[in-house]
Amino acid sequence: MRALLLASLLALFACGSSAAEPTPRPPPGDALDDDDDDPGPPPAWDPALQELPCAATKTRCADEGPHIEGTCCTYGDNLRHIARGSAAEAVDIETDGEYAYLCGGFGVRINHVLDPADPRYVGGAAPRCQRIAIGPVLGDGTRVFWLAHHGDGWVATPFLGTYHLAPSEGDPPAAGITEEHVIADPDVLFEGLAWDAASSTLYAAAHGGGLRVYGTAADGTPTFVRVLDGFDNAWKLDLHEGRGYVVDGTRLHVLDLADPRLPVRLGTLDLPGSGRDVDAHGDRVFVALGGDGIAVFDLASLDPGGLPTALPTVAVDGSAQAVQANDLLLGVASWSHVAVYDRESLLRLGTERTGEYPTFEEDLGVALIGDLVLVAEWRAMHALRFHPGYVSPDIWIPDEMFAFPADEARTKTFAVRNRGPLPLEIGPIATTAPERFTVTPGSAVLAPGESTDLTLAFTPPAPAPSPTLLAIETNDADAGQSPLEIPIVTTESGRLDVGDVLDGAFAFLDPTGARDIENLRGKVTVLAYFALF
Repeated sequence: MRALLLASLLALFACGSSAAEPTPRPPPGDALDDDDDDPGPPPAWDPALQELPCAATKTRCADEGPHIEGTCCTYGDNLRHIARGSAAEAVDIETDGEYAYLCGGFGVRINHVLDPADPRYVGGAAPRCQRIAIGPVLGDGTRVFWLAHHGDGWVATPFLGTYHLAPSEGDPPAAGITEEHVIADPDVLFEGLAWDAASSTLYAAAHGGGLRVYGTAADGTPTFVRVLDGFDNAWKLDLHEGRGYVVDGTRLHVLDLADPRLPVRLGTLDLPGSGRDVDAHGDRVFVALGGDGIAVFDLASLDPGGLPTALPTVAVDGSAQAVQANDLLLGVASWSHVAVYDRESLLRLGTERTGEYPTFEEDLGVALIGDLVLVAEWRAMHALRFHPGYVSPDIWIPDEMFAFPADEARTKTFAVRNRGPLPLEIGPIATTAPERFTVTPGSAVLAPGESTDLTLAFTPPAPAPSPTLLAIETNDADAGQSPLEIPIVTTESGRLDVGDVLDGAFAFLDPTGARDIENLRGKVTVLAYFALF
């Protein structure tokens, strides 16, 4: 289920009721024009840029970046990291506008997000989950949600569970979570979930087991209705304007849901890669394809069979794991970072890291609330805000870790880039073991869009304890960007083959220094590069 991205390896672990509406957030336009709820210190403003159109009106950028000459729109600084919430081994996220539900290896963790600058953990449910769907809000304010898991070494029997979140008084509202009903079936590999409120129908993608249809009672309890066969690997799905869209390997199935409990397949569309996630909004359908980018289909232009027509695939940096669109944005969890695109023009508006060094970032889910971007990263939930008026330097270093052989003097050169429209000041730059690791130059100032190379030198023997940290002070306004602390590890040369036991030679699998290598024994089953992602 989980993968650790390494310098040259990836260790893959076995891994129909009336409802009260949730409290709405301001629509995207209002959010962009209102700075009263903009958390944290104000962004750095350059007086020379304040009179530019996007600074004055906060309109979206209309041209391509990374740095747009003569404007304050720039690829990189429009997306600002504002807060971190609670999640653990998170692989999926959904939101109802007031709560964010994060599904993962330690169950679901629920954050209250009405104040995105201060997300509060309000409760969770224990079962390990792979996907989540949000159901109705009952008359007393209780929220219904479903969890699903396809089964693995930790979950003996695949299940689909119904749960209730019952808020009570408090700030934030305390929440009691109860398990209402569980369907456990060793023959059904439960995966993607989607709920149709109008018909109280729940759909579950079940890999080769097809698309399963359930009617739901007022309290969310599902009752099996039928299965639609003809799938090889039904993975994720989305519902939109009477149609269903199901990712099935390298195909996208389009379903007619005129009768929600009797889906009819209209046809399939070939994908230019293996689908990870799908989201339909407005006149577009978006499919995340990992490193192959984002497939886009136009619902306003149908072929003779009634299927949407393909638009050019959007290239991505990283690996697109999840997508979600609204009237303003297309959000993409791109494994090593999160990105936002203009939903209409498909121009990239901003990217940002969510994890702080020395973590291997794994952004696997994304949800949008207006201009708020919520990200399910393996270790936490992150809240970021899209705001074209932000003017700040923006540091970008692609390396998440530096590794050296323990007994050989070596140097490594790495690039540092300023993706923002203001000068980036970096320095002092130092390491926690200066007698063994030195970096040159020790400081620099980068103009907007400029890159420079830094050289990291190692002199044996390896220091103890390990890892060493490379600390870079910056004037980047994003949370966690100053200082940047990137781990430096040293290891004896070694080779790891299938079936081998991990030992100290592979200490780079423990970049935080927690010395928990023993916890990996018996859990690493495959060594590959992006084997499933």
